[in-house]
Amino acid sequence: ILVDFQHRLFNYGGKHGLNDLPHTLQTVSDLTELDTVVECLRKEFEARRSRKGTYPDIFVIIDNYDDFQSILAAKRDLYARMGQLALRHGAEGLHYVVCGSLGILRTGDDLMKQVVLSRYALGLDAYESAQALNAKIRVQSIEFPPGRGYIVRSGQVALIQIGTPQFEGMSIEASLDEWVKVIQERHPERTAWLKLDS
Repeated sequence: ILVDFQHRLFNYGGKHGLNDLPHTLQTVSDLTELDTVVECLRKEFEARRSRKGTYPDIFVIIDNYDDFQSILAAKRDLYARMGQLALRHGAEGLHYVVCGSLGILRTGDDLMKQVVLSRYALGLDAYESAQALNAKIRVQSIEFPPGRGYIVRSGQVALIQIGTPQFEGMSIEASLDEWVKVIQERHPERTAWLKLDS
């Protein structure tokens, strides 16, 4: 589930979007959609508890959490409901991934409290990001090149390098379109919410 009130996470400017990926369950770009998704998550995980079987994990990826917080300031109940879902169903495969500035780590909303408890994070571009995640780092670097950073898991740190796939002679948008097509061909069946009994 991709959440971005600015649309840039899933609408990258190509012919396709990340919402066209077969494993994208839903995209969210306004409060009404978010409210609906939170209710769908509640029903999904209640249904999973009552049925036998193995189910795929669900990742809720929230881009630009700084803006997300200001937009949800008047909807504290949504924070509370999302935090309760994380607490109740985290061990059953519900995961939140929040992206934003280092300042989001100091927020005290119900959702961020649950996210921080996982003690698993990715800090890009700066030594300070890993420090803020309570990592023990021996060598201090002022700034990394783009895409370089740290994965921090329970205070332990590992260097990583990430990148955007790009085909030679193609724009990033066209390259992403090609990757979306490749993934659609490899996985023709699209993910969906559980069918719930009425």
